[in-house]
Amino acid sequence: MKNYQDIQIKPNSEFSQNFLLSKVYFNLHKALIENKPLNVGVSFPKYKLTLGNTIRLHSNKTDLLKLNNYCWLGDLNEFCDVTEIDFIPVSVIKYRTVSRWQSNMGKSKLKRLIKRGSITEDDVRKYKSMMFKKQLTNLPYLDMKSLSNGQWYRRYFKMGTITDIPILGEFDNFGLSKKATIPWF
Repeated sequence: MKNYQDIQIKPNSEFSQNFLLSKVYFNLHKALIENKPLNVGVSFPKYKLTLGNTIRLHSNKTDLLKLNNYCWLGDLNEFCDVTEIDFIPVSVIKYRTVSRWQSNMGKSKLKRLIKRGSITEDDVRKYKSMMFKKQLTNLPYLDMKSLSNGQWYRRYFKMGTITDIPILGEFDNFGLSKKATIPWF
């Protein structure tokens, strides 16, 4: 990964920053599915408690140009400032993973356990208590619409530990990886 490009959400009185960021990220996801085998990693350089207002795409120049030629932002282009493709600064010496975080405890899993009869009423109360304790409320997220069933859900993001060593690898159709790192700057 030698190149990057930033997509920054412009302030807007009509739509919230998180709403626009979700829409941009959704369009990116569709573009990555339709333009396989692009290997593009995603980071959120303005991340603090929320993801911020910027999506940074990491890849090689060829893949970023192919993505740009696809015009994946569509109508959202008017709500974004898109930088030129640039080289990752030589001074970058930090790396991290950006991945999806999913709880292994959820309402749908509980419903399946009840339907199967593999959980008692007392266990249901314990499960709900544990589910409440393990909520993902402290993680940044984007609201997404599933391409397969049209349902809305929250995609939570986990920022990995910052490290000095880059790890090469593949990124999924959301630009995320549990193993491959992106430069963090």
